[in-house]
Amino acid sequence: MDHQKKLELKLWYKKPANLYYGWNEALPIGNGRLGAMVFGGVQRERIQLNEDSVWYGGPRDRNNPDALENLPKIRELIKSGKISEAERLAAIALSGVPEGQRHYEPLGDVFIEFDGHDHYRDYKRELDIEQAVSRVVYTVGDTSYTREIFSSAPRQVIIMRIKSSGSDKISLRCILRRAKYFEKVTSISNNTLVINEKCGGEGGVEFAFCIRAAAEQGNIRIIGEHLVVDDAVNVTLFISAATSFRYEDPLKASLDFINNAQKHSYDDLLAEHIKDYQRLFKRVELNIDDADLDESRHMLPTDERLENIKKGAKDNELIGLYF
Repeated sequence: MDHQKKLELKLWYKKPANLYYGWNEALPIGNGRLGAMVFGGVQRERIQLNEDSVWYGGPRDRNNPDALENLPKIRELIKSGKISEAERLAAIALSGVPEGQRHYEPLGDVFIEFDGHDHYRDYKRELDIEQAVSRVVYTVGDTSYTREIFSSAPRQVIIMRIKSSGSDKISLRCILRRAKYFEKVTSISNNTLVINEKCGGEGGVEFAFCIRAAAEQGNIRIIGEHLVVDDAVNVTLFISAATSFRYEDPLKASLDFINNAQKHSYDDLLAEHIKDYQRLFKRVELNIDDADLDESRHMLPTDERLENIKKGAKDNELIGLYF
């Protein structure tokens, strides 16, 4: 019996992840190249971003020039039973030089601050595994807010839709950050912020990291390093990135991704993303025949279900969700 079809394939929680220490609690989205961890903060949201080719330093030859000369000596030491001596010589003669390797770097963070959202209720955040969409919902006063975010492979952008339903509008501020690994944030227009720089190390890639806001009603402007939206009913954020690993002009490529996505409605972009994702997702299903199927377990947050399993409870539906 296919019990999985009776249940929603979702991870969900009743509180946000800790913005600074809760990376493992955040919910992931991605398209194979551009990904994010979504923390689900209310007053302050954090979206931590990765692009798969943001790399410190370029290719280099790490072959040890003394390896060939010392290889016969190492072999003789092994044949003579002098294993410790062979190991010590191999450690310095056969290892790469320099010892340190080039490394990957995170792309950066988008922080979003929401005015007047200090006191909220009915909070829920989730990752819909069947759609590859993360959502946050909560209520402030008589207004309900919904955030929906996904990483589109067809459009190569991350798209967040923020909706309000009630008497209050949406006012927010966005800022791009990259720890200490950037010089400045610049604006391209009154609705777009950019970090366009090079990673460190000789031959490090050039990268561009962009965010743009579009709003129904309301006002959008840049103040200093902040992208500011006031009194909007709905806000759509487009996040893109590109590097010189794939593109001659990363900034142009990154802006092209956003420009092309903006030619389509949000609903069409979401439908396109889900269709593209499910083409891969639905290739495999795991069906667990569980005579003790209890759909009430699905009403518990994912972290509570995990705690129950630690205490010895049975939850085959969660095993299927894990798969």
